[in-house]
Amino acid sequence: MDIAKLTSDLHRDEGVVYEIYLDTADPPLKTAGCGHMIRKSEPEYNMDVGTKITKERAEHWFADDLDTVLREIKVLYVNFDQLKEPAQIGLANMMFNLGFRRLSGFKNLKKAVLAQDYKQMSIEARDSKWFHQVKGRAERICKQFESCA
Repeated sequence: MDIAKLTSDLHRDEGVVYEIYLDTADPPLKTAGCGHMIRKSEPEYNMDVGTKITKERAEHWFADDLDTVLREIKVLYVNFDQLKEPAQIGLANMMFNLGFRRLSGFKNLKKAVLAQDYKQMSIEARDSKWFHQVKGRAERICKQFESCA
């Protein structure tokens, strides 16, 4: 998989912010860098919103978060390595955005992935609350799935 393409897509879709901010979750969570949710175990957790972070810290978080995504995506989709590259990049983008627990709730999407039915993958992704929450991103990902059909 083209990690540079995935990285570019994630930077575009998540943005890269060099300060702590509250995301749009309910309740809002402290976030920084490229969509990194700050954990209680991290020193930044107790820092105020607006506190600056370094580019190096953001890059470290991104590398760790991307490693987690690429490891967990293969657990959720055992045939991940057999999928066409645009679908791999789209699914990894979804995992980065949603996390393992929420993406694993897309049961019909998983069936389509396991069947390598790219058109159905797009249909299932479109038929979700997520699709309407992240419209532009979701549309791009669905088109990536469709390009594999």
